[in-house]
Amino acid sequence: MRDLRLSLLLTAVVCGVAMAQAAAPKWKTDAEAEIQAAQAAGAEQVPAAQEHLAKASAALAQAAKAGGDVGAAKGALAYAEAQLAKNLAKEAKARADLTAATTQLNALKAQ
Repeated sequence: MRDLRLSLLLTAVVCGVAMAQAAAPKWKTDAEAEIQAAQAAGAEQVPAAQEHLAKASAALAQAAKAGGDVGAAKGALAYAEAQLAKNLAKEAKARADLTAATTQLNALKAQ
């Protein structure tokens, strides 16, 4: 019975250590998610947003290499750049929608 308890305890410890090592830092998952959100918002098609998306990807790569506090700081920069890229893409879409709506309204007024 003692061997069984010891075996279960060792298994739990090994699994806990393996899971702790496998989990990515929060700054990394946050930055990756924000980069994906920027891409989904169309940042790759908006020149101003494209630049910030590239900066976000570069900062994330640097953060992964650096690790520690420097990695966390570069991860925060990657998140901020991706967020800016996403917002610029959303703004560009909103402006395009506004232009289309204005054109349509002017066409209706002209009738």
